[in-house]
Amino acid sequence: KEGAYMSVDHFAERLSPSGNIQNIADTDSLLRRERSPYKISSLIRRQATTLDFHDGEPILRRSLNWIDILCFGVSSTFGAGIFVLSGIVAAEVTGPSIVISYLVAGIASLISALSFSEFSVRIPLSGSAYTFTYATLGELVAWMVGWNLVMEYSLGAAAVSKAWAGAITNISGDRIGNYFGIWVPAKGSAIIELSPLAALLIISCSAFLFLGGTKMSARFNMIMAGLNVGLIIFVTVVGAFCVNTANWNNFFPGGLSGVLKGAGRIFFSYIGFDFVTSLAGEVKKPEKQLPIGVVGTLVIAIFLYVFPALVLTGMVSQEELKSIESYPFALAFVTGGHHFKWAKIIVSIGSITVMTATTLCTLMGQPRILWQISRDGLLWKEFGKLNRRRVPYWGVIVTGSFSAILAFLFNLNQLSSMISVGSLMTFTLVNAGVISLRYTDAPSLRGPPLTPMLFITFVGCILVGISFRLEMEFWGYMVCAIPYFTCLMILLWMRPKYTNPDRKVFRVPFVPVLPTLGMLINTVMICQDEWSVLYCVIWALIGLS
Repeated sequence: KEGAYMSVDHFAERLSPSGNIQNIADTDSLLRRERSPYKISSLIRRQATTLDFHDGEPILRRSLNWIDILCFGVSSTFGAGIFVLSGIVAAEVTGPSIVISYLVAGIASLISALSFSEFSVRIPLSGSAYTFTYATLGELVAWMVGWNLVMEYSLGAAAVSKAWAGAITNISGDRIGNYFGIWVPAKGSAIIELSPLAALLIISCSAFLFLGGTKMSARFNMIMAGLNVGLIIFVTVVGAFCVNTANWNNFFPGGLSGVLKGAGRIFFSYIGFDFVTSLAGEVKKPEKQLPIGVVGTLVIAIFLYVFPALVLTGMVSQEELKSIESYPFALAFVTGGHHFKWAKIIVSIGSITVMTATTLCTLMGQPRILWQISRDGLLWKEFGKLNRRRVPYWGVIVTGSFSAILAFLFNLNQLSSMISVGSLMTFTLVNAGVISLRYTDAPSLRGPPLTPMLFITFVGCILVGISFRLEMEFWGYMVCAIPYFTCLMILLWMRPKYTNPDRKVFRVPFVPVLPTLGMLINTVMICQDEWSVLYCVIWALIGLS
C-alpha cells in the first residue's frame, strides 16, 4: 500500500530477480535505503505490523513468562515514586489529597495500560510505545515517541538512583557524604545537585545488564519484587498504628488544581508498567502473558500506592512532612512524637534494595527500544548489534552513560517532573494509536479522515486542560469541552462494526470512549506544569533537528 513498507518478498525481488536473498547484510542495507528518513514521504509512512525484518539474523531470546513480566513490572514501578516523591508532592502541593492524586494518575495509567496491552498482543515486538505508534500514526510520531522514551527511561533511572544516593546518605547520618564528598548539593540552585554515588549505581547496574543477560536479570527481579511488596505492606501495617486522624482535617489544601498538579507530578510513579512492553520480543507467549503482566502491574501498583500514602499523611502533618520530604516513610517513624527507630532502620535498608532493582529495570527497557529503532533504520546500525547473551550492548553503554551524567548533575524534583510530562505525552499518543489501529482494521470506514479527527480531539483535550489550570467557572469548563465531546460523538458515529471479532485476542473495551478518556486525563495533567512542558518542548525540538 502507498505509505507502507513493502513486503519481505518485494525486497527479495528488488535484490534478486529470482527472489532469492543471497546476502542478509545486503537485504538489511536495501531495507535501510528504502526506509531512508530523509524523504518527505517518510513522515507519514507506517510500519507493517506483520513483517519480520530479522529472518536469518540473531534476535532477542524469548525466555520470559508471565511471572517474570509481572516481577519486572513490580520492580520497575515501586521505587523513588513512593519512597521519596510521595513526601515531596504531599508536602509542597497536595497534602493528604495525594491519595486522590494517586487514584487519578492510577486510573489514567490503567486506561493507557489497556491500550498498551492490545498493542503488545497485536504487535509483539520490542520497542514499546515507539513500535505501537509506528504501526498506526506514522514515522514522524513514532520517532518523537521514541525520542520521548529516551528521556523517560534515562531520566527515570537518574531520578531513582538520585533517591537511592539520598537514602544511603540518610542512613549513614551524612557521614559517608562528609567523608567522601558523595552528596554535594550545589548551593543556590534548584536544578543542579551533584551526586557521584548516584552515577556509580547506574554504572554498576549497566555492567550487570551487560554481563548477566535477560534471564539472570529476571531471577534477580523475582526476589526484588517480593521484597518490594513486603516492604510496602510493612510500612502500611506498622504505620497505621501511628496515624493521627487530625492530620487529615485539611484534606484538600490545594483544591482540585492541587490534586491534578500532584497527579501530574506523581505520574512518574506508575511508568514502570510500560517498561514490560519493551520486553515483548523476549516473552514466550506474548499474546497471553503480556496483558497479564501489564494490567497486573497497574492493579497492584494502585493498591500499594494509595494505602501507604494515606498512612503517611496520617502519621505526620503537612508541615512536618516539609522537614522530612526527601525521605518521608523512614523518617515519619521518628517524627511527630513517634519513636519507632527499628521501623526506620528496616524501611531505610529495604528502600535501598528496592530502588536498586528499580534502577536495574529502568535501564533494561531503553536498550531494547534503541535496538528496535536501529532495526527500523532510524538510528545507527551499531545499536542493533547483540552480544553472545543476546543483549543490545551499545544501547546499554549509551543509556547507562547518559543516565549516569543526569544522575550526577540534576535535582530529583526537577527530574521527576520532566519524566511525568514526557510519559503522559507518550501515553496520550498510544491511546490515540489504539483508535487508529482499531478503525483502520475495518474493511470500510465512514466519515471524515481519521488522523485529523484524532488531532482535533487532542486539541480539545488541551483546551480542557487549560480550563482546569486557570480554574475557570463551570460554564468555562463546558465551553472548552465542546470540541472534545464533538469529536467523541463523531468517532462513535464512525466506529466500525466487527461481525466476528477474535475473542481470544485481548482488546480494549469501549473504544473510542476509553482511549479518548485516557487522552483527556493525561492532557489535563500535562497542562498543570508549565515549566516541565517547556523543557519537554525543548527536548522535542532537539529530537526533530
